[in-house]
Amino acid sequence: GIHNEDAYNRRRDLVLRMQSSGIPSKATDEERKGKPYSNDEYDALIHADVYYCLDKLTCLNWQKIERVPDENYRDTVDKFILGKAKEYHDVESCSFKSRCEARLQRLNN
Repeated sequence: GIHNEDAYNRRRDLVLRMQSSGIPSKATDEERKGKPYSNDEYDALIHADVYYCLDKLTCLNWQKIERVPDENYRDTVDKFILGKAKEYHDVESCSFKSRCEARLQRLNN
């Protein structure tokens, strides 16, 4: 079993999965070079939908990161990931600050 769930869960703060989007390629055969999508389309994540886990422990509930009109889906996903990283950092910063304050208080008493 997991002895320290909080320590384990820190590594699973954002769980993602990709699934085929079913969006057809708009690239020419020459651009695709025998592949289902062109390199630019793969880079823009045209071929995939990205989902994130709502319950990071069991990963039974998934939410799709929705596409934003007129925005590259890769940029949308990157912004989502960066937003989650900032949320995580903010929570950890507050936790660290409170632990430091508690230790200072013990030292001063």
